[in-house]
Amino acid sequence: MNILQMILILISIFFLNPVTAGDINENVQKKINQESADILVENLNQHFINNFSSERQLCEKNLTKIIKDRSLSFLKESKKIKNIDNKKALKMHANKMESMASVFARAGCLVKYRFELEKILYDSFHESEETILFQKASQLNLNKSKKLLIIRSLSKDHNAWIKDNLDLEDKAERERRNNGFNEVLNSIAGFYINNSSLGCKKISANSDVFVCN
Repeated sequence: MNILQMILILISIFFLNPVTAGDINENVQKKINQESADILVENLNQHFINNFSSERQLCEKNLTKIIKDRSLSFLKESKKIKNIDNKKALKMHANKMESMASVFARAGCLVKYRFELEKILYDSFHESEETILFQKASQLNLNKSKKLLIIRSLSKDHNAWIKDNLDLEDKAERERRNNGFNEVLNSIAGFYINNSSLGCKKISANSDVFVCN
């Protein structure tokens, strides 16, 4: 499974429902949890920028190109499809990839960073409790050798990273890792979409195209 298959698994966007008298306590708690999660993601995002600014930019640039190239291939493929509904669905999918490429790339690179930090902290892959991991990862002082490990990972071809970390021979472990990766990726992408302080926003109020700076 390649990085695009990972990134384009149903991206979750979280919205709170209107609060009613009967569920006020539950929704207040959801809001508190959401704000806490916002802070955790912002802190890890800033840790990434502070320690690996150039590697982050290169990772996002490479992944954006992969996503846009795949979008173009889907558009070409759609021209060969005779079924109108299928043709329309594939074109919509391709256009979505194009318009959201910057967000998907930024989320994908942060997720790679998050998993590399888990390896350093716990020598594991999606086994630690997420809140504690994000707190420790955001405060981690990286020495030269650990920085080199992360630089090599961020510089590695995206498909090669997927093969090394997700496409394992053990079926159960492969499924566990893929599910965990997708869960984190969907969540992180939602934060980038909904929180402009993380650097991604629509080019205009009436546009569906996102840019990330």
